Amino acid sequence: MDKDEILEKSRRDNGDVDERFKLMQWRASYVMVTVMLVVWAPLFVWDSLHGQSTDVSFAIVMSGIAAMNFYQYYQFRYKTALGVGILVTLAVLGMIVHHVLATM
Repeated sequence: MDKDEILEKSRRDNGDVDERFKLMQWRASYVMVTVMLVVWAPLFVWDSLHGQSTDVSFAIVMSGIAAMNFYQYYQFRYKTALGVGILVTLAVLGMIVHHVLATM
């Protein structure tokens, strides 16, 4: 196979999606899940020790959104992604502080 045949096969297999973009999306998802677990674990332990509900899914989802935006900024230097990441991070930190103070 020559270069043109390889490119044509890749386009057929992947549609119009760029390989680099697919890889970035996969990595962003991995980063998102990791950050979500890092936020979830201490809140779950805190709630369990204090007899509170362990429903902190909103903070978890928001932390994942922040992580995805920071990763997009890191990869592509999208300033919008950086701004969204910062705002969502501040919201998550506010939720965590509110949650901890409410359970003290």
